[in-house]
Amino acid sequence: MTPRLHLVSGLVEAAGGTLLFVEASLAWMQGHPIGPRWLNLLPSDAPAEVPVGPWGFYSFLVTPLAWLCLYAMVEGVGRTLEAYFFNSMPGMALVVVPLRLAEKLLSHLREGRELLGAQLAPPDRVDCFADAGEERCELVSFRRYPWEPGMTVSIQGKLWVLEVVEPLAPGAGHRYRYRLRALWPGEIIRGSVHFWDGGGEPQRSSGV
Repeated sequence: MTPRLHLVSGLVEAAGGTLLFVEASLAWMQGHPIGPRWLNLLPSDAPAEVPVGPWGFYSFLVTPLAWLCLYAMVEGVGRTLEAYFFNSMPGMALVVVPLRLAEKLLSHLREGRELLGAQLAPPDRVDCFADAGEERCELVSFRRYPWEPGMTVSIQGKLWVLEVVEPLAPGAGHRYRYRLRALWPGEIIRGSVHFWDGGGEPQRSSGV
């Protein structure tokens, strides 16, 4: 989506809402004739003996279809002006708002599951650090650290580069395994250095 296409979509929404509003109001008034014929606001194909007046039109304004049409008209004009003057792309509220609410709900559900998992974890659950000499090491933890492959992590005073983050199967004791390699001589550190706090007192084993 681009601002130009968004401008066009706003015009289409406003025009479509307007046309639908006119057609629906005419159809409604022909089916709900109220008032003397000399008070007509809109033309009608109704027989001459069936008067159509303003109250027929007013009664249409309280229908959900009329609200939807008016909403599309106003939102279409607003989105068009927003895209034209500010080069931004506000989405259609009927589409965007449910999506945003669903994203928020899913996010809260994930946070709730993670919090519940942390609360149910044994109190003595600590990170396990294991090395394989000078070149490789791994860290297994119940926590998902904000580390991604390529980041530099300082562990016990030595710099390592994270290569892989592997989620472990349920019941494996720890939820994540971090595989790291030693920083090469002369290698440039990109970004910030992250420090491992040990997750408590780390357990150390002799091999990976």
